Amino acid sequence: MLACAVIIAASCLLFYQNFTKRGILMHVDMTWATSLDRINEIYRHTWLQYGSGVGTFYLMAMLWEYPLLLLAQLLHLSTSSYLLIMFVSTVSLAGISMYAFAYTTISSFDFTDTWRYAPFLGSVVAGLIYIYNPWSLGHLWPYYMYPAYALMPLVLIVLVRAYRSPRPGYVILLAFLLALATNAPINVIWLWLLVLGYVLFRLLQERFRKESLLRALKVAGGSLLLYVLIEAYWIFPYMWTRFSGNAPIPSYTVDQSMLGGLSMNNTILNNLRLVAGWAYPVKVNPDNTLALFLTMTLPLLTILGLILMRGKIKENGTVIYLAALSLVAITLATGTSFFARRLYTYVTLEMPSAQSLGWLIRVPDRWLVYVPMLYALIIGALCAMLLRKRPRSTLSEDSDGDLETAAS
Repeated sequence: MLACAVIIAASCLLFYQNFTKRGILMHVDMTWATSLDRINEIYRHTWLQYGSGVGTFYLMAMLWEYPLLLLAQLLHLSTSSYLLIMFVSTVSLAGISMYAFAYTTISSFDFTDTWRYAPFLGSVVAGLIYIYNPWSLGHLWPYYMYPAYALMPLVLIVLVRAYRSPRPGYVILLAFLLALATNAPINVIWLWLLVLGYVLFRLLQERFRKESLLRALKVAGGSLLLYVLIEAYWIFPYMWTRFSGNAPIPSYTVDQSMLGGLSMNNTILNNLRLVAGWAYPVKVNPDNTLALFLTMTLPLLTILGLILMRGKIKENGTVIYLAALSLVAITLATGTSFFARRLYTYVTLEMPSAQSLGWLIRVPDRWLVYVPMLYALIIGALCAMLLRKRPRSTLSEDSDGDLETAAS
């Protein structure tokens, strides 16, 4: 409870001005209607009266936002209070879910000669890093992406347990978490890549044995079926709209020049520092030496932790998978600025499904969503490893021995 309280308090610091000043939080994509009744109306309709467009994407957020919206209306809260509670709770959830994932993993390392509370403190550090890393702060403003980021550590915990023991309860919980977190189109890609990538990783580890294939089918197939059933309220309207041609599907025009502009700052070094991207509110001043040095601390500490704990890590498949996924993400996040240029251009502009998929992945630095989880976990584990027990004092024993020797 104390760890959760610390993380929630740290989350509130991001919004400290809103506790003392009036006003509604908004920034470009992080903008809602100014009244709760209007917000309610948007979520309940597949067609937007104002703007004359399809509201399918707002339906995706029904599970995530609607329960809190109904509670806010029941309590007669203002729109500003509703949004502040939603933002603070989402950021807090990110830290708490990372805390849970880190604690589960650090406890499995079984560090010797460490303080009994070392896993707790290391996990709190992991949760705070997960909140306050540059990627997190720079991608909070397009809020609809953030719930997936907040729930991703919990999804990974349940996914690992479901694969080890594919009980119906784990599969149902996994499907529900995926449905809850996919409140925006890009989140569907992020989360299912996480799930299917892990299943494929385990199949490769186990050389596609029959038992492994059956387990993978239960976890991936079962959760996918349940996910479609839970999310049918927006999947079927979207598919009908998509293939019937009765209404326009909102999308963006993506071309080579746009990809080039969105990828121009996405070097490997910037991706490692989690500062790649374009025009986000959180930018690192290139003339500030201290700020530039601080952005190097996360990747450097992670590399140090991977080296020092390599013996523990090589026995933990979850950490190996997360490290491999992060390497792939750092490469994909270069977009068209590095050697993945041809692949990224093909997937975004040329492949048959590019018209539907391209606008979702047009911003390459969004692939870095997986990397903060690795950084937070390894640095938290490194902190836990370094919290050694204080050796017992032997001064009194040595003194007694000296006195006995002198007396004799």
